[in-house]
Amino acid sequence: MIEVNILNINKVVLEGEPLSVDVEVTNTGTENLQDVEIELLNFSGTVVDSVIISPSTDELGSPLTEEFEAGETEQVNLQWNISIAESDIAEITIQSVDDSVKQLILGTLSFTDGVSYVEQGSEKRLIGQVNVLTGSRDVADKVKTELSSVNSGVKNEVVSNLESTL
Repeated sequence: MIEVNILNINKVVLEGEPLSVDVEVTNTGTENLQDVEIELLNFSGTVVDSVIISPSTDELGSPLTEEFEAGETEQVNLQWNISIAESDIAEITIQSVDDSVKQLILGTLSFTDGVSYVEQGSEKRLIGQVNVLTGSRDVADKVKTELSSVNSGVKNEVVSNLESTL
């Protein structure tokens, strides 16, 4: 069985640069494999990037013998040149033949394993990583700075609340 796990998604995506997803791929089965394909699917389920771990042939069709061994883990990177016009509240998917994991993209914001939060109307939602799609390097740098500040503030508030309740 081939398991996939999203390790990281870039925080700030400048228009014209790709959404970049780092993926951990593990062969949890008992057999060595070849031609293990990992895919990134866009909001509509269309494959926008893929990588093959341990291909059975090279670009010229010559056979290769390297295998993705049982118990082995590899990291791969998948990318999507998403545009601001394409951004929507929807999910991307990383998948293998046996497993898949989804990542919610909130318009120009998305989130992964919880670290920070973003306000959405009157609700605060815990998020781990905010991905902002922008055409300006200045805006990108300001977003990174603000996110670091919010992250630090949330951490301090959580620690303070824990100390007062324990």
